[in-house]
Amino acid sequence: MKITILISSLLLVSAASVSSAQTPEAVIWKKYELTFTSLVSYENPVQDVRSFRVTFTSPTGTSKTINGFWDGSNTWKARFMPDETGKWNWISSCSDKKNTGLDNIKGEFICPPACKAGYKPRA
Repeated sequence: MKITILISSLLLVSAASVSSAQTPEAVIWKKYELTFTSLVSYENPVQDVRSFRVTFTSPTGTSKTINGFWDGSNTWKARFMPDETGKWNWISSCSDKKNTGLDNIKGEFICPPACKAGYKPRA
């Protein structure tokens, strides 16, 4: 019973680390932004966190890893542009494995088809 409560609590803390204000749906060829809240306050975040990355996996199984960035205070962000429609999964990775607000956070989003057939971003 105690283990179940502890695991449930940890899952809630991890889920709460990603901002609820993020876009629930992405748009193909448009910016999709995730906001994370670090549970650790660093003296110098840019130097103290050697790496913060998010790996996005497309509906067809292609993985793309992007670098996230510090956005002030305890806020970290990752920006990505989906290039396929369907269900995407993502997982974060942080060099500070003890920071459960940045490391090993998982999620998913749906990227619906574009409104205009053949829409491509400007070069």
